Amino acid sequence: MLGRTLCWVQWMRRKRKGRRWLQKKTSVKPEEPDLLTQIDEINTKAMKEGAFMETVWGQAVTAVTLILAGCLVLWELYLNVVYKPQRAEEVMMLQQASPGGAKAMQKGP
Repeated sequence: MLGRTLCWVQWMRRKRKGRRWLQKKTSVKPEEPDLLTQIDEINTKAMKEGAFMETVWGQAVTAVTLILAGCLVLWELYLNVVYKPQRAEEVMMLQQASPGGAKAMQKGP
């Protein structure tokens, strides 16, 4: 009795699986337009309107500008947090060592 039940369960599973496979095979999905053609359409539309910053190249310009601005901020932080305190220590050490040494250090090369 148990053997028959297992066979019936397996048969039903195969039958359901076959139906799902047939539904997937027969269902037709609408074609989506290619990504590159969509981008090209957006670019041409934006250029016709005169909005360069809405194109791909405009977005690249924006990204590069933001990255460079971030780099400048980091450079300023480095100068103010790391470099200038070290420089101030050197000047203080020269002033303590000799009175004329700090003036020569501040003038630089």
